Amino acid sequence: MSAVHEPEELDGPHEGPIKTPKQLILTVLFAFLVPIFGIVLLVMFVTADKRPAAGSGAMTPEAIATWDRAVDDLRAAGATVETFDAAVTRVNYRDLFAEAAKARNDVDVDPKSPAPTANALLRYFSGRTADPRMNDPKLGIRNGYAAFRSFYDVLPPTFEGALPLFDRPMLDDPAGRSFARSRESVVQMLADSMKAANVVAMVYPTMPFNAPKAADPWPDIRTPLGYGNWLGIPEVSVPAGYGADGMPALNVSIVGLPGEDARVLSLAHAYERKSKHFHPPSRST
Repeated sequence: MSAVHEPEELDGPHEGPIKTPKQLILTVLFAFLVPIFGIVLLVMFVTADKRPAAGSGAMTPEAIATWDRAVDDLRAAGATVETFDAAVTRVNYRDLFAEAAKARNDVDVDPKSPAPTANALLRYFSGRTADPRMNDPKLGIRNGYAAFRSFYDVLPPTFEGALPLFDRPMLDDPAGRSFARSRESVVQMLADSMKAANVVAMVYPTMPFNAPKAADPWPDIRTPLGYGNWLGIPEVSVPAGYGADGMPALNVSIVGLPGEDARVLSLAHAYERKSKHFHPPSRST
């Protein structure tokens, strides 16, 4: 686990609302099954010359080099890397949600409860088009239900099976309510540990591998995507460069606590400008 202290200015006076904080810490809090994201642990991992195994959560040597370069970019901007032990990590967050529910004598948490998922899909389509043929959002859902269910696999197999769930209020779902209560307490645990260490933001690889080509299989490597989704925290993913094959390298996620969206955006913009790894696509005339 590592943290980065920001200097008085990360990128000059034009870099958004956060100009001269006394101390800014970007925290690397993730170790997958192999603890490679902490800077000290990263050195140990590379020195040991371990090779990633399928499903192990290990990063390729190129991905490690890309992440190391991203950390160097932070240091080049004047940052200092330090260790930080977060109370809530990618390893324990699901257990913490369950423990919080048990302590309340609540029902088990369920982030994939069918009723709230169906209700959220209905809300998404409501009022999103002026097309009179689409005044009924359920029509839009029915037309694309197979595609929606391929992504939201907790939905019933058929549109007809989902119909009774669309109009059920989200707050009427006990598992969903339990999940929301646990989220509140777990996020507070994270906030308390960050405050105690004077940490105000976190940073980790968005994906611990370079972007695969469309014809290639998805790498069998664990990612931190579920962490941010469960906690409901703001996150911005910033390009970290390109790999040897010309494909985008792993991105850097800059993450804050709920309500700190502006700060996260400002920090991500500052890193992007300092690292200069973002290259806009060429435009054909």
